[in-house]
Order: sequence, then structure tokens, then C-alpha cells
Amino acid sequence: MNERSWLTRGALALVLLFLLGPFVVIFVAGFSGDETLRFPPQTWSWRWIAHVFTVESFQRSLVTSLVVAFGSTLAALALGVPVAYALARSTLRGAEAVRLALTLPLVVPGIIVGLALLNHGVLALQWPVTPALLVGHTTLLVPYAVRVVSGSLANLRADIDDAAVTL
Repeated sequence: MNERSWLTRGALALVLLFLLGPFVVIFVAGFSGDETLRFPPQTWSWRWIAHVFTVESFQRSLVTSLVVAFGSTLAALALGVPVAYALARSTLRGAEAVRLALTLPLVVPGIIVGLALLNHGVLALQWPVTPALLVGHTTLLVPYAVRVVSGSLANLRADIDDAAVTL
């Protein structure tokens, strides 16, 4: 390996340490058996890990996160797969414009989308929080679903579609 390769790998290791280090510290500190969380732990225990699942606010947060994750993924796939199929198999003149319009949510930072939904959806229109979260996450996931499925369909021969129709 050359010197540049070692520098690149070293820089990558430092970035990963910077990004993942706090999570590793918190994870390891969660196994502390002491009265307070401590890093490094003096004694080891499942006490704090088990305690997380007994706190009602953590339970509600976990359920909300799972509902939003699975709901927005299913909605994005339900919306994105047919669009990707139509874009991959159509010869319409506006197909590229549709593809471009679908990637526009990726240009806007997610925090802006979230703040806009909070301000206009939850506060102004009095939407419940979970449906607003589902709308926001689905909006951000649909472009990815369309891109990934479009990429797969581009490599799939059209005669395979015809054969599948006869099954």
C-alpha cells in the first residue's frame, strides 16, 4: 500500500471514531452496576438496560419510532415501486421531469421538512404528531425507493416482465 492509502484509512478511522465514539461510550456505560452511570463501569449489570424498558416515556417513544419506521417504509414502497416501474418501462417525454421532481425532497434538508410539517401540519392544522411524522418520513423515503427500484428495473430485461405476466 502506498502512503496516500494509509492517510486515507487513518482519516476514515478518525472520522468513524468521532461519529461512533459517543454511542460506544453510552452503550458501555449502560452496563454499569453503580448507582449512577459511569464510564468505564466499575461493576457490570443489566440494571440500566432493563430500567429503560420500564420507563413509560421510553416505551411510548419506542412504539412511535417503530410505527413511523414501518409505516413510512411501507408507504414509500407502495408509492415508489409503481412509479419506478412506470418510469422504467414508459417512453413518455416527461419521464425525466417526473424523475427530477421526485428527487427534489432530497435537496431540502430533512430538518427543514420536519420544521415545516411541525409548523404547518401539527401547529396550524392541528394534525396528530404520528401522522405528521409518517408524512414527513414518507416524503423523504419515496425518492430513495424510486431510485433503488428504478436501478434494479433498468437491469431487468423487459421480456422477463412479459414472461411473469403469463404465470
